[in-house]
Amino acid sequence: MTLDYDRLSAVFCPQGEVSDGQEGTPRTMPALFLLPSKGMFELSRWAKLMLLASLCVLCCPMIAVAEIIVYGDRACFEQLLNDLLQGSGATVAIHRQTGMMTMHGNPTTEFGIQLQEKIESRTRTGQAITDPHGRPVSVIIHAVRNQAHIAVGCFHGDGVQTIDIDAIKAFPQPDAGLPTRAAQVAHELGEVFDSVRHGRTTPLERDRNPRGHRDFDLNHHGGAHADENAVNRQEAGITRAGEGVPRQGERRPDGSTTVIIREPFTRGDNLIFVEITLVKRAGGTIQVAGVTLDAAPPAGARALLRSGRFATAEEPSPRTFNTASQSASFLPFKKPRYLELAFFGQLLSR
Repeated sequence: MTLDYDRLSAVFCPQGEVSDGQEGTPRTMPALFLLPSKGMFELSRWAKLMLLASLCVLCCPMIAVAEIIVYGDRACFEQLLNDLLQGSGATVAIHRQTGMMTMHGNPTTEFGIQLQEKIESRTRTGQAITDPHGRPVSVIIHAVRNQAHIAVGCFHGDGVQTIDIDAIKAFPQPDAGLPTRAAQVAHELGEVFDSVRHGRTTPLERDRNPRGHRDFDLNHHGGAHADENAVNRQEAGITRAGEGVPRQGERRPDGSTTVIIREPFTRGDNLIFVEITLVKRAGGTIQVAGVTLDAAPPAGARALLRSGRFATAEEPSPRTFNTASQSASFLPFKKPRYLELAFFGQLLSR
């Protein structure tokens, strides 16, 4: 979504009536150009005011503001963001009819400052953020609750992103030494915001570039990682060291499927692994069931660091593979598809 500059630049001038010097024959003209009808003093003062107004317009142009439009469960998404902003000195509001997101106050936390930058389309140093055409960045967020085939978030391209509120809430609060809720939101917002900012909005299904060079890959490994890491460093003291690796999968008697993803991080000079458990229900919804520290990383664990978050599988039964390239189990998807996870990145099951 982009700003309608024609609409913004339109000037609506009410009509006023002034005398043309002949009594009883008024003529109409735009009220913007009404001038005093008597006295050189009034005319001179009016001219000075008009000159001053013109200088203000030239020297102080309108500040460009981004459009972050939220669809779906606006009230719950607003509450989620404000929970994440507690203690930051700022709050956000999402207009219930238009979905426009605004911020009140000046945040002091990393997550809050990032959010302010995106809402105002201006860096923390005051530089305007625009798309390749010089326009403020405009994006659409779909805020959902337990939507089928979505775990944490999904990059759709064309400036559109889905964020699952319940999946975000499954991540820990700050100071647990684990990836935080705010870091997941920062990842999702950074991904879609950067896509529009840099003109990298091609949906995956239409992107013919090789893996690693697609628009999604560039956004995911660019602003999304940077924003996520900045928040995690402040809130949890950890930094991402690589991409997630599917560790195992299991089908349950109730029809659900469980997959564990191991994600590498650093804490100081130490390499740690975080395990995220995903459960896909029979109806297609995907739940983040757990985010825990792997107590005993295996010997030679550094070999698990990879450049991409991709698990390769073949039809008709998508499988995961262990570190010895042996088939381990099944991925929890009924058909080949892309599933973008804010924390796990891109799982490829085709």
